[in-house]
Amino acid sequence: MRHLVIFIGLFVGSHAHAHTAVAQEGVDAPHLELELDSRTYRELLEQPRTRLRLHNQVTPLADLSDLIALGKRNLDFLDHLNSRRPTDQKLQLTSPALQPGYPIDAPKESSPRILRERLAQLGSEIPAELRKVLLEGAAFPDQITLDDITYLTWARRLDGIYQGASRWTLQEPYLAAYRARSTKDVRGFYALKNLPDWRETLARWEALGETEKSLFRPWLLGVCANSLQDWGACRNEMRRAETDRAILSFVERHWSKAQGLWDSYFKLGGRRSDITWRRDQPLLATLPFKDPRDLAVKNWLLQNIEEEWRWLGWQLRLNFQSNSTGWGTTEVRFVPGATPNVNRLGGSIITMDANQSLEEYGTQWTIRHEFGHVLGLPDCYIEFFDDTKEVMVSYQLDLDNLMCSRRGKIQQIHFDELKRAYFR
Repeated sequence: MRHLVIFIGLFVGSHAHAHTAVAQEGVDAPHLELELDSRTYRELLEQPRTRLRLHNQVTPLADLSDLIALGKRNLDFLDHLNSRRPTDQKLQLTSPALQPGYPIDAPKESSPRILRERLAQLGSEIPAELRKVLLEGAAFPDQITLDDITYLTWARRLDGIYQGASRWTLQEPYLAAYRARSTKDVRGFYALKNLPDWRETLARWEALGETEKSLFRPWLLGVCANSLQDWGACRNEMRRAETDRAILSFVERHWSKAQGLWDSYFKLGGRRSDITWRRDQPLLATLPFKDPRDLAVKNWLLQNIEEEWRWLGWQLRLNFQSNSTGWGTTEVRFVPGATPNVNRLGGSIITMDANQSLEEYGTQWTIRHEFGHVLGLPDCYIEFFDDTKEVMVSYQLDLDNLMCSRRGKIQQIHFDELKRAYFR
């Protein structure tokens, strides 16, 4: 019965009826990558359309403007210190090694209450020198006595609170949509599939103790919800199954659809027609790409996309088209303040934030990830609102997978899926 303990209580908040008043009922939420950096959040919050939406929001649950103001002050202080440091000694809040990752068996939970508790703890522990500047509004000094590592430790903690407050503020008008996504929560399926004897265990359901049954019930209910997309119907069906001593049949009835949902996070959701990958050159695939007519951007695309999208001797190459005017040729566009995105799975328009430096790790990872959407690969992370706990829950299905996590890279599963779709 391995893996049982880590799933205790994971689903207890996913099944209650809605009781929170929110705006824009039935409106789908805008796409937000799970791991955005603070400067992107700042730009999103300052966009006129975001300000208008938040102004028109009905009955906001929490005003986190004070946390957001503290986070902005933290960023401003960092900029102030960096403006007085040599180029090769600039301080950074992010790096490849510091990407947190939210594994499926240890998901992230966020809410206004949790964020305020984190701020209270930080306020009681932060060095006095930083408390005066960051929390009490003292004038920015040109330098501090703390060493860089100590300063960055506290700056990053406050930055994490700022990111959480920004994300909650952007998401709160769409909690109904995030609530509906709870049926996509695959932790029940994941828990069971990691128990090789789960069918044998469920076959002797009546012999199990109540403690063991209480561990299984949320997982079984989750498998059903993955299939029916309806918690209420699943609760009723599971009660009947327990009464009829047919729990194993209940789960097996929904297993294939739950498996399909899990698999969908790793399979192409859109297929291109312009990738060339032939048998006479099995180690090379090419994709036409509109020449950006900017050498720095062109080199950035080559260095990141071609460096990432290769596997065991196989290489995907960009075939730049200098005179391309045809519809559907892949291109990158830079829009100030934009949330990075591709217009659809298998789409051809990559939109990046023009305000972000091409040298930043986050920007480099993002173009690698977004190019995966160009090829047709979906995101493999999950985020939804848990009604009972009143928290946003988020996790990544595989921290080593480029389409799930900023820690991730291309994997065998990507190569196999691309080969299945494009090799001719």
